[in-house]
Parts: sequence; structure tokens; C-alpha cells
Amino acid sequence: MMMFYLDEVRVRQILFNLVGNAIKFTDEGSVKIELKVSKLQSEKPSVQLDLSVSDTGCGLDDDQKERIFNVFEQAEGQSTRTYGGTGLGLSITKRLVEVMNGKVWATDNVALGSVFHVRFGEIAYRSSTIKLIHEGNRQNYQGKRILIVDDEEDSIVLLKKYFAMHGIETLSASNGQIALDMLKKDPVDLVFMDIVMPDMNGEEVYRLIKKEDQLRQIPVVACTAASLKYHEDRYSQLFDGFLSKPLSFSLVSGVLDRFLNTGELNNESDRFSVEAIKDKLSRFDELLNKIKLKN
Repeated sequence: MMMFYLDEVRVRQILFNLVGNAIKFTDEGSVKIELKVSKLQSEKPSVQLDLSVSDTGCGLDDDQKERIFNVFEQAEGQSTRTYGGTGLGLSITKRLVEVMNGKVWATDNVALGSVFHVRFGEIAYRSSTIKLIHEGNRQNYQGKRILIVDDEEDSIVLLKKYFAMHGIETLSASNGQIALDMLKKDPVDLVFMDIVMPDMNGEEVYRLIKKEDQLRQIPVVACTAASLKYHEDRYSQLFDGFLSKPLSFSLVSGVLDRFLNTGELNNESDRFSVEAIKDKLSRFDELLNKIKLKN
């Protein structure tokens, strides 16, 4: 596994700016995020990290590709009255990238939409294995079983991969009724419950679980993309735990520690691997899909 150091706050802000800009100017089609890591030939081990955000929006001509990163600049035809914004997002992104010794540029043409590229070169790395929790504590998860209740397959796959790293057996259900039937036949140690689902929402499923004598002791954690404080307060009080989507694995680890009786987390918050960044990008894709559906 490849491990290297990056400024998480700046990388997160860069991605939010580029993704937000792509969504704003894409009325139809899609927004895509890609990550590529290439080893460089140098005296010291180093890599080149390439991030790209592509859209099927109105696109940019050659002149606009240069001016778009200027302060208060928007492409022709992209009026603030139609799209809003101040024209500062991309100029801020450019400054953040340059502070990290990287570069940012745009490609493609008006007919095909736009692709914004960010490149960080000569990032030192070393081969290692990231330990999100102490190895001894990981053994405490052996034999534990978790049920994920979610109608979105991508969310299930993401959590399953994470739980598998820690020896947890994972079951899944695409709706509330299936979850109830599974739990009655074979109870688990913990349930991750999506809130917005067809037929029966997460609240309804939770209340039915707690009515069953053999199930009421199972902790149920609410998982939702609703970001208002009202939702957080409501679900935190109703459910045994609460997580906001896109899920943060550090917070997921905290939930496992709380309900599965494991040890303390190891502090590796400033380290990133290729796999960790890809996990973050997959959560961005999930967020994009939710935003597109709501719009």
C-alpha cells in the first residue's frame, strides 16, 4: 500500500470547489471524478497525483480556459443571474493548488463540456499498511455481525469493504421489510439504517425493531444525507447513533468502538493512502448522485 502526506483541509476544499462548480453549470448529463497516481523516476521515491472533475455542461472555449481562474471571472453565457456565485471559487482553487506546489487547468471544448485537472507532483511516499485501529483491537471485531439497510447498492458496497478490513461479517437488506425478516431469523450485533427508503423509511423500521423483544437490544445507527441540524438532533435522539452521509470512516470507526466494545482508535488522521483517497472520492460520487436526483 502506498502512503503519503497531503493537507486534507486544502484537498477537500479544492474538490468541493471543483465539484460544486461542475454541478452548477451542468443542466443535463453527469459529473465525474477521477484519481490517478503515477510513480515517478527520481532519486527518492515519489508519485504524481492527478485529480480530474469532468462535466457535460456548457463548456469553455480556449480563451475562457485561461481567464476562468481569474478573480470574479465566469465563462461567457454563464451569468450570475442564471447560475449565481461570485466568480471566486476557481480563483481560490488555483491559489490552494499552487500553495501545495501543484497546478490546475481546464481542457475540452464547448461541445463536450469541461474537464478541470489538478496535478500534484513529486509527492514523497513509502510502502506501508495503514492501521486505522490497533491491530489487537481489530481482533475484537472477529465474530461480530452487522446488517446494512440501504436501497443504494453503492453505499452497501462501500461499507462492506470497510467492515471486511476488520473481520466483520456483513449482511445487507435493500428495504425495511427484508431487514425485519432477516433480523427475526438471525439477529446481528449492530444495524446501519438508511433513513430515506421506498415503502418503509428508516424511522418506521427502527420502531418496529424496538417493538420486538428479541431485537430491541440491537443498536441501530441512522445514516442519512440530510444535513440540517434539525435532522441531526432528531435522529440522534430517536436512534441509538447517528451518522451523516457521505460517511466519514473515522466516525464509522467511532461507532464500531462504541457498540462493539473495541479499544481506542490509533491517531493517523494526517496520513493518506491511495485507497483512502479513492474511498473519499467514491463518497463524493454518492453525494453527487443524491444532489442530481433531488434537483
